[in-house]
Amino acid sequence: MAINRTGLKYLIIALSLTLYLSVNVVAADGLVVTGAPTTTFTLTVNAAGGADYNKIQDAINNAGDGYTILVSGGVTYTLTYYENVNVNKSVKLKGIDNGKGMPVVNASKKGSTVTLNASNSTIEGFTIVSSGSLSGNAGIRVNSKNNTIRNNTVMKNNYGIYMAVPGNNSIYNNYFNNTYNFKTNGSNKWNSTKTVGKNINGGPFVGGNFWANPTGTGYSQKCADYNKDGICDISYTLATNNKDYLPLAVNDTVPPAGITGLSNVSYNSYYIKWNWTDPKDTDFSRVMIYLDGKFKINVSKGIKTYNATGLLANTQHTIATRTVDIYGNVNTTWMNNTARTAADSIPPANVSGLKNVSYAKVYIKWTWVDPPDKDFSKVMVYLDGIFKKNVSKGIKNYNATGLLAGTQHTIATRTVDVNGNLNMTWTNHTARTAP
Repeated sequence: MAINRTGLKYLIIALSLTLYLSVNVVAADGLVVTGAPTTTFTLTVNAAGGADYNKIQDAINNAGDGYTILVSGGVTYTLTYYENVNVNKSVKLKGIDNGKGMPVVNASKKGSTVTLNASNSTIEGFTIVSSGSLSGNAGIRVNSKNNTIRNNTVMKNNYGIYMAVPGNNSIYNNYFNNTYNFKTNGSNKWNSTKTVGKNINGGPFVGGNFWANPTGTGYSQKCADYNKDGICDISYTLATNNKDYLPLAVNDTVPPAGITGLSNVSYNSYYIKWNWTDPKDTDFSRVMIYLDGKFKINVSKGIKTYNATGLLANTQHTIATRTVDIYGNVNTTWMNNTARTAADSIPPANVSGLKNVSYAKVYIKWTWVDPPDKDFSKVMVYLDGIFKKNVSKGIKNYNATGLLAGTQHTIATRTVDVNGNLNMTWTNHTARTAP
């Protein structure tokens, strides 16, 4: 086919327009830089003017499947788009933070703020607010499948996200804070893989979503994050086949206050009991207890007491405490108190099972069982009324030697504790040497 010069000229122009067009790049609200080439698959939106469109819906209506629509968030102030956005084409709708935050989409309490009617769409980088309160209204209503919803703040809606149909959608790194954050249908994916990077709540890893509510009791607002990775330590089950395995946690680095009023409230010769008042921090979790420099136990919020047992009489002991919140922040300031056990005036129990276990012409050997008292120290041993020796705790035997053949001998015992308390009751046994 022959093409003359005029026809060739118009063919070249047509091909150039198909591949490139000169668009308005929004450098600031109202300030436009022209001449930057881009593909025909990208459209721009700026409510302040200077872009391809002023409204998001106008850009969608003039886009085709596969288009990217860039929506400005504003440079001198945050831009708000008062509209109900109907994503009825498979597009990538992306909010651009130009320095004043993500663009806001506000439905003025009428209908759903954003509705995804086309499958294989992406919406990211928006603050989505003020949907209506009628049944089925939501910040994001999903009527399609295989969509990606990420990096959005969805708040001040009756429902945050409403899955109207089963969809295999991917929803992650969003901040939800609504009366009801979700309504699910079918199976959806609520987190990405754990990836290094600042998440939407300021934490160090991207994973799932932040689940808040206006009362401050949302899952993410209360979950524990002891390893400080910005991810809740336990996954969040939304519904059957819908679980956020990496829910985001509060990015809190401030430890709780210390306990107050730490004091010894009771004691005796072997225990000391301390009480205190927990700090008022809403995220306070536990008190770490140390006794005489050694860690003993974590005491959970609300218990407010620790009883140190198994101590020796008339000994001094120091309790040291530090507080920890649900995010693992430790208050490194110690709160301490020192107290002393009571002097002991109670003697230990007697030995038991005293018996002759072997003998010959010149010796008799006795054994026994020590008393169970923790402060038991020794057994005083007498033979035929004469004191012979102190047998320390744990030895439990005495061998009388140098005896005459065929003679009878009596062992008598009394017990003593570490504080010198003497059991005055005798425990005796009589045996005879071999003839």
